Amino acid sequence: MELKEVTIGEQFHHMAAERREHPAITWDGETYTWEELDGLSDKMAVSLLYEEVEKGAHFALCGKNSVEWVCAFLAIVKVGAIPVLVNPNLKEREVQLLFDYADVDQVYYDDVFADNLTDSLYRKYLKISMARGMLKGIKKAQPISGVEMQKLLARQAQVTAGDNACMLFTSGSTSRPKGVMITHYQMMNIAREAVEILQWTGEDRICQVLPMFHCFGLSMGLLTLFVHGGCMHLCSSHKTGVVMECIDKNRCTVLNGVPSLFLAILYSREREKYRLDTLRTGMIAGSPVNQKDYLAIVKELGIGGLMQSYGQTEASPSITFTSLSDPLDLRSRSVGKAISSIELKILGLETGAQGKPYEQGEILIKGYNVMKGYYKNPEETRSVIGEDGWLKTGDLGYLDEEGNLYVTGRKKDIIIRCGENISPKEIEDAARGSKAVAQVKVFGIPMPVVQEEIVACIVAAQDSSLTEEWLRELLKNNLADYKVPKFILLFNNFPEMAGGKLDIQELKKQAYARIQPK
Repeated sequence: MELKEVTIGEQFHHMAAERREHPAITWDGETYTWEELDGLSDKMAVSLLYEEVEKGAHFALCGKNSVEWVCAFLAIVKVGAIPVLVNPNLKEREVQLLFDYADVDQVYYDDVFADNLTDSLYRKYLKISMARGMLKGIKKAQPISGVEMQKLLARQAQVTAGDNACMLFTSGSTSRPKGVMITHYQMMNIAREAVEILQWTGEDRICQVLPMFHCFGLSMGLLTLFVHGGCMHLCSSHKTGVVMECIDKNRCTVLNGVPSLFLAILYSREREKYRLDTLRTGMIAGSPVNQKDYLAIVKELGIGGLMQSYGQTEASPSITFTSLSDPLDLRSRSVGKAISSIELKILGLETGAQGKPYEQGEILIKGYNVMKGYYKNPEETRSVIGEDGWLKTGDLGYLDEEGNLYVTGRKKDIIIRCGENISPKEIEDAARGSKAVAQVKVFGIPMPVVQEEIVACIVAAQDSSLTEEWLRELLKNNLADYKVPKFILLFNNFPEMAGGKLDIQELKKQAYARIQPK
């Protein structure tokens, strides 16, 4: 694919002019056309100019998915400011830490986030509410004057494809936030390639469950919408029943999500109540999916065009895509080939040299999609991006002869026991081979002599009678003895962080407390 110099605002304006009266977004029982989105976001952008919001200003966007969020995002990028995308579920301390680090000037916030705006935060920032119903007031406001539009167009002309488009935050359990700086050029070309590979068109209807404050939801949801011109149906909740109702009601053709979303639908007892047969394609990414689960999702849900992808926030966020032309067996095992105009290589763990086909090592990439860096953190940036421009992903994998990538785990997750390198993912896949296992996380804990012992933390499936002894026997039958965990711990549920992701540090802490002698 030929790369294109285009900003988010330019791409949106092009599609709005082309699709005018076609539906762009449905939300809260209402449908918004492309023309309406353009007009509403223009009015919001003009109001930002009146507030003297400067090009390059950091504008926190704090809210869950909504049409108000979309219009606010568009208004911010239209005036050349930088949306700082914030999880609305963060607590006050986390919000203050993030705002201070990101040098936030202004805040758009919704009802969910409003409780976090304490008196000190409220006084410090320019605040604009994104409460439900705000767009009705904007619709009734006076039309934009010719002078106002000229000022807005003049500001938009100053925005270039090489400017920072937004600041996204890497997920992690450390208290220090890391803001990833990504340009318009990077994000829009990733979106263009995704649309080309997945063959999305203006006739497609997207069920948008993924939060747009994360890179996956923003890039593969909203920004791809600006390229293919279809209609996005915003889900009011990530609950399985709500998602299935959205697909059924709107006859959605596209569903993007993490493996747990698809598996929740697959195993839902309510699935037969809904018509899901309109789903034809989508992207499954964000965490590894084993071959058995992928094939079950494709077969049982009938999503023949479900593509695997691999990426990370630091890569804007995509690195590889599988393709509709790939055989199903390959799509079930591999995350595909590198996207256009980037390089990908594997460095051997012991040799540090470029690996041969099927030789496992760290995945490195180089190209236009590599982030500009971590905001105000040159030391951390240098630790992952070398002087030669290669980004160390921290992930492990290997390539086949055709250049297809297979992700095998995280470099830092490798367990070393008695000199043997052990992949937690391999053990997790073996445990997931049983329907009695709902969730599994494997890691190593320091131990004398052997270096590390293997710990498997398990959440049993509903109504299962899983025991430690039974699972140990299962693993012994499927893994070499040295890979069988010394400790198998059963949990009712795993601890989670604010965004719903596994809190691995807390899980390790709980596991260690149970393992240590009383």
